[in-house]
Amino acid sequence: MLSVREAMQPEIREKLDQYHAILKRWQKTINLVSPKTMDDAWSRHFEDSLQLLPHIPEDTQTLWDLGSGAGFPGLVIAISRPDISVNLIESDTRKSAFLSNVSRETLSGNVHVRNDRLEQILNDLPPPDVMTARAFSSLLKIFTMTQAVWELNENIVFVLPKGRNVSVEIDEAETKFQFDFDEKPSTIDDESCILIVSNLRVL
Repeated sequence: MLSVREAMQPEIREKLDQYHAILKRWQKTINLVSPKTMDDAWSRHFEDSLQLLPHIPEDTQTLWDLGSGAGFPGLVIAISRPDISVNLIESDTRKSAFLSNVSRETLSGNVHVRNDRLEQILNDLPPPDVMTARAFSSLLKIFTMTQAVWELNENIVFVLPKGRNVSVEIDEAETKFQFDFDEKPSTIDDESCILIVSNLRVL
């Protein structure tokens, strides 16, 4: 059976390898990811992001990645799906500079780095088709922070990597919101999952 790396198109693999090399270079001066994950960055960060791809609808045109940080999963998705216009929302100026550098060097013209707080972005961009966020915040906070956006597009889908506390987060979010969800097992971590949320509305 082919590995994730072997199965992907050569040009995509080359761009992700470029991204990996830039990450290693920048990590020396900026704490982009946990230092202890760098030796296994391909699995811990790249493959962890790539596993979201099957859960992003084929007809997706626009995607927001909240609190993009080092670009996982948003920038990996953008490189792998050049047909999607991806907004990477990151308030940290240095991390935004890193994201811009990777998108330039990998010639990823579908990437738009937004160096601002989410609250400012809400009024500047039309609602996306998909939202992603990795290690950003709880479900309740994500839904609350983005309410002004998803109320304008009832078809928004959230594709969110979540950890062992996902059930607690779901219960907490259900005190304020109603939504459909599907938990898909992570292919990287037995204690994690990919949570797909749709039909979000206020109780």
